[in-house]
Amino acid sequence: MAKTRNTGNLSDVLTAGSTYAAGTTPPVGDNSTNLATTGYVFNNTGHGQCRFVFTNTTTATLVPYAGNKLMINGQSYAIPSAGITVSTSGLAASTLYYVYAFMNAGVMTLEAVTTTHTTNAATGVEVKSGDATRTLVGMMYVTTGSVTADNDSARYIASYFNRRNRTVAFGIQSSSSSTTVVDLAPSNHVFWLDWGEDSVFANSVGTTTLSLSGASATIDVSIDGSVNSSFASTGQAYATNVNVPSTSTYSGILSEGLHFMSIAGLVSSGSVTFNIGYRALIRQ
Repeated sequence: MAKTRNTGNLSDVLTAGSTYAAGTTPPVGDNSTNLATTGYVFNNTGHGQCRFVFTNTTTATLVPYAGNKLMINGQSYAIPSAGITVSTSGLAASTLYYVYAFMNAGVMTLEAVTTTHTTNAATGVEVKSGDATRTLVGMMYVTTGSVTADNDSARYIASYFNRRNRTVAFGIQSSSSSTTVVDLAPSNHVFWLDWGEDSVFANSVGTTTLSLSGASATIDVSIDGSVNSSFASTGQAYATNVNVPSTSTYSGILSEGLHFMSIAGLVSSGSVTFNIGYRALIRQ
């Protein structure tokens, strides 16, 4: 019986009971019940089995998800069960950071830098531009005081792998007499990080109350300060101080980076009070 070293490869261990050398296939007509000895090789690799998540206002963590493997510099490594963290300490305010994993003397480590990413042509892995030893795992936005956030009005942590449906949302009561489009919630924007690959769906719903009979009011979802009039909603009052239902929507793919949403509107004459809730469905 042929013997081979037990290296952990399937081709080395599936030889028991065979009269053929490892790495060969029995000839046609061999009807024995022995295991085949063709040299199969385990593909003992894995990649992207993780999520980059918010931990607290100064910490984000790369945690295992649906496995624990991540490809770094052409090799697959196990992410520790407790995850690995990156701190916002020392990072600049009002700055977008990309987060990369790398091996530091055998220890998986995260770094947050402003350097963008690219695809490694040899492996297909998304890596730090100019340094293929760093694998992209997430994005993080840092605000005043070197802190980050993850709440209904600010989603400042975005995982590159295993993205989830998330929402940002707010509601306002705002009055206006402007006959041109204005931002109705300048102090209540909602923010998020976007990879520029998934569709964003945003909408608003509520009522407008007009001071003059026959006047009309228009509202529209505003993304990054821009409105799309094709999705705007206009309601006309049949009497004074009547609540008119109003809604607007937006759907599209945005660029990679930080984005914000608000509500914009105008009134044809008189004044209007907007009672509007708005939200965006995003992928992080």
